[in-house]
Amino acid sequence: MSYLERATGLDATDVELRQLRESIQTAWSRELELQEKLRRAEWAHQAGDLDSAQQAMEEALQIAPEQVQAASLYQTIQHDWEERERQRQLKNYLEQARREIAARNFTSALEKLKLADLVDPGAPQVKALVESATLGREQEQRRRELETITHQIEEALNRDDFDAACQKADQGLERFPKIGPCRSSGLWPKNSARSPSARNSLTSN
Repeated sequence: MSYLERATGLDATDVELRQLRESIQTAWSRELELQEKLRRAEWAHQAGDLDSAQQAMEEALQIAPEQVQAASLYQTIQHDWEERERQRQLKNYLEQARREIAARNFTSALEKLKLADLVDPGAPQVKALVESATLGREQEQRRRELETITHQIEEALNRDDFDAACQKADQGLERFPKIGPCRSSGLWPKNSARSPSARNSLTSN
């Protein structure tokens, strides 16, 4: 560069020489700026500040896209940044799913877990929550069905329609054979005060 400065000083009227000098100065300035961005990116990456490292690399890309994209540092920072974002997204979906499970919104929880599985297929924590949400949904469906049957029995008893009540109880026991006798299972309404013969007919099923 010093030789070019001397040549320009000897012949200030040489347009081509001045243009060459300006071109070299521009390239040199760009290279210095590029190296500064890369150093800043490397320091930030070593310090665990992936946001700053990513920002510095993006700025470096504006200066020399082809050179930076080929650099191993760029590949490393990009990989680490994407992995961190992936883990953040996974954690967010898992937290949402846990809240939905706690609120007994099992279908919504399973939808969140499908998204989590797309982020990290086969993750153990996703699998565990899917099993929990699936079991919870099945139990909730079972509880609602039992409530419906119990309500239908109670309506029949309120109408003194003991045959219908027995039929509903039989249907409930057929649908849920493991729940036991009507009274212990909850199929027989607790506040029902009907005839002993009707109660005996139902509970004998």
